[in-house]
Amino acid sequence: MDDDGMDFEHFTSIEQLGLDDAPSEKSKAMASSDYSINRAPLRKHAQLTDHDIEPTYQDARSIFKDSVVDDVIRGQNELTFRGQLSDMCVLCTNDKTFQIKEIEASNSFLVFPELDVDAVNDQFTINKLIQSTAISVTSTYLEATEAPPLFSARLRNLLTTNVLDLYEASQNSTCFDNKLTFGNLLDEIQMSEKQLREELNKYPTVEHNGFLYILSEDTQSRILDEIIELCDNLSSSSEFGVTDDAINWFLRSFCDASDEAVYFLNEEKFCRARAVEILHVDRAKEWMVVEFEVVIDPLLPNGFKFKLDHLKGIAFVADNIVTGTTIKCLNADDLPSDVHQRLEKLFSIQSLWKKRILRRTS
Repeated sequence: MDDDGMDFEHFTSIEQLGLDDAPSEKSKAMASSDYSINRAPLRKHAQLTDHDIEPTYQDARSIFKDSVVDDVIRGQNELTFRGQLSDMCVLCTNDKTFQIKEIEASNSFLVFPELDVDAVNDQFTINKLIQSTAISVTSTYLEATEAPPLFSARLRNLLTTNVLDLYEASQNSTCFDNKLTFGNLLDEIQMSEKQLREELNKYPTVEHNGFLYILSEDTQSRILDEIIELCDNLSSSSEFGVTDDAINWFLRSFCDASDEAVYFLNEEKFCRARAVEILHVDRAKEWMVVEFEVVIDPLLPNGFKFKLDHLKGIAFVADNIVTGTTIKCLNADDLPSDVHQRLEKLFSIQSLWKKRILRRTS
């Protein structure tokens, strides 16, 4: 036994060494000496045939989730992969979206159908693994991370193909080749149901005869005109020629509801809508503040007052020493969808921005 506590065999003759019948001079010298030669036992390498190897399955995938994501996913009754085949992989719950990325690891992973261990007798017992057969070997795994709603631009493009004019008698739902439903959008857009409804609320969308449409700008303007007339003149609602779909859009977009389901007109939301209407008539025009106020005031209900703060995120407001404060249209739809590119575009237009305005713009 050597210093490390390992056992070795001792050889004192050429025969025990297993050398050739014609030993070299060096071998003779070693045999005639008092030295002992230590040699570890020879081991044979295992040789496996195809019959010995169990079949493996490549359709098993492993997903890594942190504790927060794991809690969210485990608490759901339904998980759905959404989007087109060419899109990145996305997994949706009812209210959240998770991006799935394939990660390549430096190690290989064995995949077992289950991993059983002996029962634990006490805290000092070392569990013994029960023999099991691996069903797959892989060096990649999927990583799930929560992601913001994707493809808002795709949603906007789909909606803009179905623009509805409620005041155009010749137009009806049969005029549209591409009829959209909420279910269709769920198949196309990589968002959860809750996130998709929230995105739809950002647009003047209505559900008319079971299909989704965007109200035309002329329809929106005429609805607001009729609302103002009702508010200012307290005229009978029997003369109100707007459909229930449009009324629901108006209540959702411009009113705040109390606990008793009483709706109150929101001044800021209403003023912003009227400002957008004016700015979109000539998007390249630079307005003087006084000139803009003269145009917008008649479009507001009695008691509403336009403020420059209402233009956050929809217009550039700049102070000019010569001409004074000016207003120019800022159309967020014309900005890149990528956040980094959007910020570059904004700073190329204007060098200084207030943080709160950037948040609303980007």
